[in-house]
Amino acid sequence: MARLAALVTMLAVAPGCSPEGIARPKRLLLGVKNASQRTSGVQKRQNLFEQAFRSLSSGMFFQSGDSFSDVSDFNCFAVNVTGAGVESHNLFSDRCSSLTSMNDKGFGTFSPPFLRNDTVDIDVTAGLSRGIDIYGLYPLPPECGGTATESKGFFLGGVSQDLVDDTSVEVPISFSGSPADFSCGDACQLTGVSELMDLFGLDSSGSGGLTQALTEDFSANIFAGGSGVDDFSATHWMVRKGSGSGADWSTADDFLPSGWTGATGDGVRAMARDSYGTVYAAGGMTEDGSHFHWLVRGSDDSGESWHSLDDVVTATASNSAMAMAVAPDDTLYVAGLVPSAGGTWTVRRSSDLGGTWTTADSFNPGSGSGATGIAIDSQGVIFVVGNAIVAGKSHLVTRSSSDNGATWATVDDFQLNGAISSFGAGGGVDDSDNIFALGFETSGHWFARRSIDGGATWTTVDSFQYAAGKLSSPSALAFDNAGGISVVGSATDSANVVHFIVRKSDDGGGTWGTSEDFQFESGFDASGLAAYVDDSGNVFAAGSADDSSGSTYSVVNRRSCQ
Repeated sequence: MARLAALVTMLAVAPGCSPEGIARPKRLLLGVKNASQRTSGVQKRQNLFEQAFRSLSSGMFFQSGDSFSDVSDFNCFAVNVTGAGVESHNLFSDRCSSLTSMNDKGFGTFSPPFLRNDTVDIDVTAGLSRGIDIYGLYPLPPECGGTATESKGFFLGGVSQDLVDDTSVEVPISFSGSPADFSCGDACQLTGVSELMDLFGLDSSGSGGLTQALTEDFSANIFAGGSGVDDFSATHWMVRKGSGSGADWSTADDFLPSGWTGATGDGVRAMARDSYGTVYAAGGMTEDGSHFHWLVRGSDDSGESWHSLDDVVTATASNSAMAMAVAPDDTLYVAGLVPSAGGTWTVRRSSDLGGTWTTADSFNPGSGSGATGIAIDSQGVIFVVGNAIVAGKSHLVTRSSSDNGATWATVDDFQLNGAISSFGAGGGVDDSDNIFALGFETSGHWFARRSIDGGATWTTVDSFQYAAGKLSSPSALAFDNAGGISVVGSATDSANVVHFIVRKSDDGGGTWGTSEDFQFESGFDASGLAAYVDDSGNVFAAGSADDSSGSTYSVVNRRSCQ
């Protein structure tokens, strides 16, 4: 009876929640044995099968769409056997009791999952080519936003061999070590208080700046896009770069061509990154009183140089890109407002990394309509949030396209109070493809809407007002690695002082609370305008803040992942 025993260190990390308390290294024992009498030819073929397992055990690797930034051990595992006539047997486990998230991977029969100290026999009956794949399973417990039966599978490695002889193979696989409990957080916990990472102003006194958008490249550089006002009151398009996850800051792009005047409201409004690491900034700029630019600029060298990729010029104001997202296939989508017919909701698209652009959606139910947020789910469905003017009142509207922007449909048309205008302020899609739309009404409430069924139905999950009769408005949201949602915005108190506010939900939007109330100097205005979670799990919130001297600064705050 031929038998192989190999020791393999299984290293992986999964997003959402992380295992703790597992002593490393853990060992995976792979065994293959012949379950029947064989001729020498059959035995030779079986030896080849064992060699394939030996190769697997010495070169376990990841093949997954998820990016792994750290290593730790999985808590449980599953085996998938492909081929006609496969019969698989395994031990069931309360910890890892579902394979629903693995059923759509297109493989064959999955064994039930099993823990480290369980064993499993997989009987591969007579037939042709067989493949055996090993998955690490990562369950999401309720305290991390999941349910007891949810799990996520990550491919760790596999082997295949032509078993053309009339034989069967029994593959006992066992895992040593004890199962570990899980806790929320991606191998880290967020600090309780934000740290001010960048305070910037363009003029000679260090004042005159704000940040309205955030992203990063693949070298842990954070980019903060917004504007700066110089000593001559001209507004510049500004991108700041924070190396080392925002530790050290410098100006990456200061854009105001000669002869351009710049104006209040100009600058970067949105940022994004594609799969190649190219960083994009989108917004609007004023050339003079009759030339206004919708702009998209990009950098493929970590912000060292920038190039204008899309420049739509109009003769009237209110021409600006407001939001940007990159589809899984690297198609770029930019949403905003162009001034035709008094204001038209516009989505532009590029399928060649910004080389050429077309208008994908032009929507104008009434003068003053415009898009303010855009997000794309894991299936490539696009959701755009904005304002639509109907019968003289603004509605928060969400529009969707499931065919790469060829056709669009309105999936949500909402007013918090039917007699009062409601405005769209942004949106996002979480890892479970739940859709969020942010808005506010002129009476002062900010609110968050959520759809858990692809946009078919919507509910209001948060309604917030800092002080009665005073305006509160969200601007952006971000999803952290522990399943938390942070919504950044601004809220006016009873003394008419504006606060930089972060609202937080740790249960997928079910319940909310104010997690931060920030002012750079107490009693002076501060506004939250941007939110972002970097690849290391740090949560950034940015905007502007005043001090007692009358200066206004761009501010970038960070809650560190430790």
